[in-house]
Amino acid sequence: MNLNDIENKLKDIWANNKLLLVLVAIPLLILKFRSVIIDLLVKDSRKIVDETTKKDDALKTEQTVANTKADQIIVDANKAKKDSDSQTVNEDWNKK
Repeated sequence: MNLNDIENKLKDIWANNKLLLVLVAIPLLILKFRSVIIDLLVKDSRKIVDETTKKDDALKTEQTVANTKADQIIVDANKAKKDSDSQTVNEDWNKK
């Protein structure tokens, strides 16, 4: 069996079964297209998750810094309150 025989048989199959081959090919193409779309969506979703994770980490760092500063302000305020409690205010507080 040579190449011409195979080519002729394929031509005969195509000529006799065009409708069947097209009907089989359409679902295969739909499935492949669906698979490609799913792959693209998954890739895009992973990209969004990675970007969101980076932003979330940055916000966590900012929050930690802000909490540390707030804690220090509370400590300083408590210290200032204790210092001011020990000082008495007289009638001449606004005069030097």
